[in-house]
Amino acid sequence: MVMLEKRQEIYELMPELAALDGVPQPPRWHPEGTVDEHVRQVTDIAATFGRPDITFGALMHDLGKGVTNKNNWPHHYSHEALGVPLVRTLGERLEVGNDLIEFGILCAKEHLNIHRFFELRPVKKVDLIIRIAPHISGVVAVAEADARGRGPDYWTKPYPQAAAVVQAWEIIIEMHDKDFVGRTLSEQVPNKLQKIRMARAKAIAGKFGA
Repeated sequence: MVMLEKRQEIYELMPELAALDGVPQPPRWHPEGTVDEHVRQVTDIAATFGRPDITFGALMHDLGKGVTNKNNWPHHYSHEALGVPLVRTLGERLEVGNDLIEFGILCAKEHLNIHRFFELRPVKKVDLIIRIAPHISGVVAVAEADARGRGPDYWTKPYPQAAAVVQAWEIIIEMHDKDFVGRTLSEQVPNKLQKIRMARAKAIAGKFGA
């Protein structure tokens, strides 16, 4: 009864989470069941990192699944983008601050791209790393928790993408263009942008292949 009352309090404060209650997911990818159960497991795993921002990102990462087209359920197409305004609205209501809101948005937008890291072309790997650079360790941790929060068969399963993204980031850091690390693509010097981007991609391809 206490746990039920606690959940109700959370749902009243965060209706975006309440919208995930009982929402189905594809059994092939989510044997743990509904979205709310998935988020509970992901958040529990995220809490083991000992960082409140990672726990917050875990809560935020799948908010978009509550507003996807029900005609497509149990699939949740474009839930990453759909989650962005929900993260912002919820973050502002909770008054967590802009930095944590932006972190939550990155978790919502990029967690699937972290999962697909090995499948991305080198230049797309570079673009992803630049986008998440300000919060790279946290976003990677949330993605890892997301991959593991799918039932006991996955709780301790290796997640090689985590180390790979960090290694790719370190390759970029070691390159001569350190002044450009962490800036958005639009902020970088236009006439150097493509040259720098391709140099980074070549270096990463040398580590992970084309």
